[in-house]
Amino acid sequence: MIYRLIAALALAGQLLAPAPASSAESTPIRVGLDVGVNSLPFWIAMDKGFFEKRGLRVSDKVFDSGFLGLLAIGANEGDTSSQSDAPTLTLIGKGIDAVVVAVVARSADNYKIVGKNDIKQGQALKGRKVGMTLGSACEYVGLKYLAKQGLSRNDVNVVGADPSELAPLLARGDLDAACFWEPWGRKTVALAPTKLHVIGTGRDIYAVNMYLTVRRSYAKQHPESVKAILAGLQEANAYIGANKSEAIEIFRKKHRLDAEMANALVNEWEYSLVLDQQAISAMREVGSWLVENKKLGALPDWNRLIDASYLRNVAPQAVTYKP
Repeated sequence: MIYRLIAALALAGQLLAPAPASSAESTPIRVGLDVGVNSLPFWIAMDKGFFEKRGLRVSDKVFDSGFLGLLAIGANEGDTSSQSDAPTLTLIGKGIDAVVVAVVARSADNYKIVGKNDIKQGQALKGRKVGMTLGSACEYVGLKYLAKQGLSRNDVNVVGADPSELAPLLARGDLDAACFWEPWGRKTVALAPTKLHVIGTGRDIYAVNMYLTVRRSYAKQHPESVKAILAGLQEANAYIGANKSEAIEIFRKKHRLDAEMANALVNEWEYSLVLDQQAISAMREVGSWLVENKKLGALPDWNRLIDASYLRNVAPQAVTYKP
């Protein structure tokens, strides 16, 4: 499935790739975003003109799964993307030439295991159909959750699909449970509130980092544009902190949610630009799991994968990791 997407995006990229330019003032930047609340700083920055005032012409495409934005980078249909550890390591490990420049948001409560009401605890998933978005952090969280219940992948019937497919399958009873990142977890329960509930969460399993990745050739050709988008996100994060109610309302309208759900979702995230030891430790842990499960050939060269120079220029105090 991933390779068909790459081929399709490659054709589109040949048709849609922008003409080269020489400065941040004249260079467009194409941003691939996850549909989740972790993308709120980008939406705030676009809504409030924080990118525009720095001379950036941002065009965004929102995906059900963040890793599709990284696939777009590989097909030269995108310049930046934001996704979690597992797809960042896996897809770059498979040859997409992109570099991590910052963590843009993180959460310890983003992942939910949603299931039928008759499933009261994780052990009851044995022999049941469990949905996961394969290749995403949900596969990592879902299998780690099963392991905590004394179950392995072979103890359940894993159904791989994107969250937009898993949600209706679970709501109509074709699945017994599924792992979601937000807002899909709460949205799925809302589809059938009398039939579904949250069985467990990713807390104590995985605190997700959302990494801003940039096509390596773009970053080399347009370093000022990379710094400008980081500066715009930094201003957006400060705006969220100072205007939380308005930020929640922007998110609520974008997803057409009720106020209570929007408030809960936004408050599950920490919005700050960092490259710290927490991020590299999470990457090492997830990377080791990927290697053990033969999803990644080897751990990356961290010095090549992560380039702290852009964030160090914008917010030097935010760079504290040691590769």
